[in-house]
Amino acid sequence: MSTERQGKRLPEWIDAVRQGNLPSLHTLIASIDHDAVTAGLTLLWNSGGARTCRLPMRNCR
Repeated sequence: MSTERQGKRLPEWIDAVRQGNLPSLHTLIASIDHDAVTAGLTLLWNSGGARTCRLPMRNCR
């Protein structure tokens, strides 16, 4: 879903999780904002590249 921006498949995934025996995923689907997750899995927009840093910290920019 995430690599191909297929957020529309989220309900199918949630149904599969509900049928499975993974309690931690049941907790996850109960607590997520479905609209926000669907948008995040669908839209091309992002907030930019992540900064990386190596030790020592004084070299971070």
